[in-house]
Amino acid sequence: MALRQLLGFGASAANAAALAPALAPGGGPLLRGAHAGALLHPGHHHAHEATAGGELHVVWPGAGTGYFWQAGVMSRLNQHFVMSAVPSVGSSAGGLVAIMGACDVPPRAAVAAAFRLAAEAGVYERRLGLLGIWRGLVQRWLHELLPADAAARCANIGIVVTELPSLRPLRLSGWRGRDDLIGAALASAHIPLLLDGSFAVRCRDRLVMDGSFHYSILDRPESLLPPGGMSLVFDPRHDPALSTALPGGGGPGACLRSLDDAAAGRLVGMGAAYAERLLRSGLLDRCGLQAHAR
Repeated sequence: MALRQLLGFGASAANAAALAPALAPGGGPLLRGAHAGALLHPGHHHAHEATAGGELHVVWPGAGTGYFWQAGVMSRLNQHFVMSAVPSVGSSAGGLVAIMGACDVPPRAAVAAAFRLAAEAGVYERRLGLLGIWRGLVQRWLHELLPADAAARCANIGIVVTELPSLRPLRLSGWRGRDDLIGAALASAHIPLLLDGSFAVRCRDRLVMDGSFHYSILDRPESLLPPGGMSLVFDPRHDPALSTALPGGGGPGACLRSLDDAAAGRLVGMGAAYAERLLRSGLLDRCGLQAHAR
């Protein structure tokens, strides 16, 4: 399997073909569940905790550099809906999107802080770029941006990690405090060897790694979907305009060398524009988000 697929954004040909029939008209988000009609995706969710049947969940898969696009989608949704009240599931960078959105962190402030911290760490002068120091930078970024009551704000968010050695997807929730939330976010984004040189990390007394393993590598989207109800999945691959805008296909390589804060800001804008198109189409109201309108 190509490394760029492993690192987060590029879909395999088989996965792209599998996703295509499930896209809403006009490149809308992937809807899965009892009310999705032909978009219904049968799956088994034994790894997840039980959730209330019939409840809408918003799902944020890990997407490498597509994080910036997802942050733009979240910012636009947050203008219309109280996203902290919407049950959500995220993995890897998608988990960071869910957390930042629930805490009302402006995406452009998050982008500016990320690139400032990278510059302060000498990432652009380092031969290995982010390799080996990435985890520490993300940890500093989260501590700088998240409010003291982040755990309470993220009470409706589940973060998916991949448990080792079983490779079982495991959804964490019930945050015991801000540090517990940050620890889960870092664990879910732990790409083996790249973040700090370690293959896996400990989180809540479990050995885990990146939470997008099943979704991105094994082509098992159901690994992120809670049982029952409908899931609204914001995967950057659903926006046809985005694939041409992401240098290098969108994995961490693009993040390391091909993006600056201005380019990342443009991706945020593209995500916001995508969400605006969905709002105008009425699809988001029909799927149940209107219950959380501001």
